[in-house]
Amino acid sequence: MLYFHGNAECLTLAEGQMSSIANYCNVSVLGVEYPGYGIYQGNGTSNEEKIKEDAEYVYKFCLHDMGI
Repeated sequence: MLYFHGNAECLTLAEGQMSSIANYCNVSVLGVEYPGYGIYQGNGTSNEEKIKEDAEYVYKFCLHDMGI
């Protein structure tokens, strides 16, 4: 499962939520950070288009590079 945290959070604050989801649903959870939040410096612009682009990139990485 790809997980995007809520507003005004970063992945470190969402770690407990991701762990709960993983345990409850018996799935692996991969947290994806937004540009400008946490350690993702990016260009500092977090908008719908960039978030969708990142989600697609991570999804393809999991499929093609990781073989998941």
